[in-house]
Amino acid sequence: MFIYNTTFFVDNDLIDTFLDYMKINYVPDMKTSEILPNPHLFKLLDTSDNLSGCSFSLQFSATDCPTLNNWLEERGNRLLSNLTEDFNQRILFFSTLLEEIPLKE
Repeated sequence: MFIYNTTFFVDNDLIDTFLDYMKINYVPDMKTSEILPNPHLFKLLDTSDNLSGCSFSLQFSATDCPTLNNWLEERGNRLLSNLTEDFNQRILFFSTLLEEIPLKE
């Protein structure tokens, strides 16, 4: 199994707007494909007293890389592009792909 993670850094004054955007626009659009049915949004707990913003992580699982790549080409890249257009440089993000390593042999 693969986990696709996008970490967002959001200016403090945009946090509520960002969360609404994710709940109303981004995640519902993402889920319409039915390829990635169970997204999870997390707030990163930061103890460094970073006063300028907050980080969030959006994660979802994919059964294989071709499925994930198809979703990215058909939907994911457009969603991230729309986010950039709507919020400019006030929300920054990067994505990572994680592969689960079974702990039981």
